[in-house]
Amino acid sequence: MKIRISEPVLSHKAHDLIGDLLSHGSLAGGLHVEALEREFGELVGCQCACVSSGTAGLFLAGQVLGIGAGDTVFVSGFSFVASANAFYPARVVPIDVDPVTFNLDPEDLTRALVDYPKAKALVMVDLYGSTRGTQRALEIALDHGLYVIEDACQAHGAYDEMGRRVGTRAHASVFSFYATKNVAGGEGGCVVSPDPDLIGRLKELRSHGGTDFRVPGLNFRMTEIAAGLCRTQLGELDASNARRRQHAEILNSHLAEFSQVTTPELDPRTHVMHQYTVRFSTPDYRDEFKVTMDSREVETRVFYPYTLARLDWVTSRDLPVASRLSETVLSLPVHPRVDMERLLGALR
Repeated sequence: MKIRISEPVLSHKAHDLIGDLLSHGSLAGGLHVEALEREFGELVGCQCACVSSGTAGLFLAGQVLGIGAGDTVFVSGFSFVASANAFYPARVVPIDVDPVTFNLDPEDLTRALVDYPKAKALVMVDLYGSTRGTQRALEIALDHGLYVIEDACQAHGAYDEMGRRVGTRAHASVFSFYATKNVAGGEGGCVVSPDPDLIGRLKELRSHGGTDFRVPGLNFRMTEIAAGLCRTQLGELDASNARRRQHAEILNSHLAEFSQVTTPELDPRTHVMHQYTVRFSTPDYRDEFKVTMDSREVETRVFYPYTLARLDWVTSRDLPVASRLSETVLSLPVHPRVDMERLLGALR
């Protein structure tokens, strides 16, 4: 059996929960959703609203903050397409990234502010589960009066560079509970914010405008099954993230002998290792390595094979670092259930 790039950690509690939900027929009662909102909010340190996906969370955060057509939104140019798609039809302007942290480059953000002085918001991505280098970009955005939406969809349980749990520093922070995430419900997501009014308005929008339909909302509700599955994993999140970092440390040590591979810098607080991503000296070497791993039953993935500047609906900008990364990065399995002995054998 192939070693998979990601695999959810589902305990016997998850199996029992599914059986209980099926026996009681409570698929849309909302009790698990409400409990997850309370428990995840306590973990992060602010209020929480569960939604149907991380993408839905980004979209709804933008709606509550009044971002729409005619507005300019800065987005990290090296990320999954949802980081940009959620804000269409606003003008999405991609920002280049740092070659070491893979997160948004504050200097390029400053250059973009000269070209787009009336920009309204910044979407700040914690790529691969790392918050390294994001604090300066946050400060620049706030100094210029921008709304900040933190795309923390890969950063469950991480701390920022100031020692705060991710979720408390932006106007809104969004997490995904997709099947590959550090907390996985199959689908689902949530928005957290220190602003209770923002969370209240978002809860109205996620469910057809609320109980009295005062606003034109849609259906972005999270299911009971997804919320229940997430709840079974919250108590083990810190331990699970620590296991990911342990695996990453082992891989870093093993790959140190490969001169054409640059391994990620590990920080026990600012990196929850959603993806273990290395850089290769050339695209050809990356591709050759990937083919070899595939032949040895190890799944690897390129996150991401192109920059957001390549999308037709995103403003075209030169992103030299992000472009190079898209050609040379590769992610290897690092999740808690990886058979490390077998993985290291494949790497020899």
